[in-house]
Amino acid sequence: MRDITPLDRWPIQGVGTATCNIDGTFQDPHVTGHVQLADFVFDTFRLGSVESDALLDPDGMGVHFAMVSAAKNDSRYRAENLYLNFHDDRLEMTGLLHLDGLALRDFYHVFGFEEDERFASYQGIARGQANLRYTNGFPGDEPSGTLDVDLNLDFPTASLDDYAFEDGRMVGHFRWLDWDRGAAGAELSIAHLSMRKGEGTLSVDGTMSLGGRLAMDAVADRIMLSQLEGIGDRFDGLDGVATAIGRIGGTFDAMRADFDVGVTNVTYDGRALGDGRFFVRMTDTSDPWIVEASDWDRRALPDAPCARARIGLAHADWPADPPIRTVEGPMPRFERPSAFVICGSGLDDHLFVDLTGGRTEPLPLRGEVRLDGLDFGSLIPRTEGVAPFEGAVSGVLAFDHGALRQPETLEGSVRLTDVRLAQADLEIRNRRDVDLTFKDGVLAINKARFVGPDSRLRVRGRASVEDGLALQVNGDVDLDLLARLSPSVEEASGRIEAQFNVTGELADPELYGEANLRNGRVRLASFEDPIERVSGRVRFSQRSILLEELQADMAGGHVTASGAAELREQSLERYVIDVTARDLRFDFAEGVETSLGGEMQLNWSRGERLPILSGDLTVSRFEYTRPIELRSLGDVAATAVRGLMRQERTTVR
Repeated sequence: MRDITPLDRWPIQGVGTATCNIDGTFQDPHVTGHVQLADFVFDTFRLGSVESDALLDPDGMGVHFAMVSAAKNDSRYRAENLYLNFHDDRLEMTGLLHLDGLALRDFYHVFGFEEDERFASYQGIARGQANLRYTNGFPGDEPSGTLDVDLNLDFPTASLDDYAFEDGRMVGHFRWLDWDRGAAGAELSIAHLSMRKGEGTLSVDGTMSLGGRLAMDAVADRIMLSQLEGIGDRFDGLDGVATAIGRIGGTFDAMRADFDVGVTNVTYDGRALGDGRFFVRMTDTSDPWIVEASDWDRRALPDAPCARARIGLAHADWPADPPIRTVEGPMPRFERPSAFVICGSGLDDHLFVDLTGGRTEPLPLRGEVRLDGLDFGSLIPRTEGVAPFEGAVSGVLAFDHGALRQPETLEGSVRLTDVRLAQADLEIRNRRDVDLTFKDGVLAINKARFVGPDSRLRVRGRASVEDGLALQVNGDVDLDLLARLSPSVEEASGRIEAQFNVTGELADPELYGEANLRNGRVRLASFEDPIERVSGRVRFSQRSILLEELQADMAGGHVTASGAAELREQSLERYVIDVTARDLRFDFAEGVETSLGGEMQLNWSRGERLPILSGDLTVSRFEYTRPIELRSLGDVAATAVRGLMRQERTTVR
């Protein structure tokens, strides 16, 4: 090959077989051959395994390959009429590529970009055709040569920064002038690029000029929120339609973009939440629009668009991500702090966003989210047969420092001016502003007071992922809330006063304190006579609940109860309750009256379907004043006993 061609000027590697046939005359030889090579490398192109027939020009300065079949990992492609021209001591390669299924990761490997992290988030499968021309040694060529490619491609599947698309189509032209500069040494013209996501589409057109300078337009139309990564896979039941129109500028390494984003028909579990519109800018601290905010006073911000987001980015102090690998060597992901500036309103103007999200892996946040009468009742799951919850909240959530994916670093505050939660005719609301702060992984509840119908609740303390809970809860609750909340309670009165501390891990908290019930009176829907003079005390000790001397008058008699229960992982583990009853009168039917008493125990543990009631039941009086027919007496007694006792063993005296 060195004697008859100039191929020795370009590195060639590969392992395989080759045959060469020479006929004709010495003065006019006719040279043909067949090659089959694995791991074939030509110049710096790592082309995979190739096979083709070859025809050498009579002067030995050109080689024609009618059809080259190539395989690289799972990728398959062909080169039709591939011609290598070595005339005039330079190289020109032309041909028509047929991509039968080329994975972009294999494409990057061909050119040595497989370790370049700037391309790692762009993956997919390409099919179609590409006319190519590569020159090396021509006027204007850099040492790496010049590659020109006309593209007409389909992308059955594609992933752009972890967002999945399908049914893609691209028509454009790519020209690579200086390979050593990576993307900055290339030009790209996109006449048409479209991809489908569910029922929606993404369309892009524009150019990338030398230096990686971008001038592109992008339109996202009818993207379903339920099919959008980061939303649909995290918020089950949330849906809506997103559209966006934007302009992409800056450079390949430091993009800038402005988008007008609309979100319509937002629903949660089929319940409408409203529409929204947001301005989104991808930018960095060198943007004059951001630089302007660096001199603003945080305590007296001007009435300017996205003021809090802009000043948050202008004073960005978050650490940069580690350097990324590129063909030029390790380099910063961004030369300066970069972020998405987001501002606008959503949920029919009940949600307002003025926020900066930093473009680093931890996702730093600066700015605020404001709620104005946001109906959160529609976000609470509904239960059949239970009156739905309604509610609204107004307030401000401010982020001053830290990152969303590192919650222990977040620093900011929450001030809720109006909180309302209602079910049927019961409403609970805040008495004063709810004041919360968070810093170093600790949420401090500075003020949180709520009132309901003749009821009050106050919460203070701290909560953190690392140290757990340290909360103080004080409440004074009217028992009438039971009648409002439960359809099984027709009427209730009395008071519960509670003071307790909540400590320990979030997943398995400990309770210390007590609750006292005084002057209680309850009428149940399933029981004609009211339960009166209800009183008792409940003590909380770690994960144990101690019931001390619960007393009540019911059915003309008196009942006392005491016992204990254990909690584990925020749920009931077991309970044992001792019950003593005396002189309870029950009328099983007209003309059938009894007086009962006894000592019993109610016992249940996790895993058991129903609690077990055991003990002694004393029937002190039994009166039957109905006319008696001897043949029906047994039926009456059997029916009464079955209805009351079922299959329990009972000692009767």
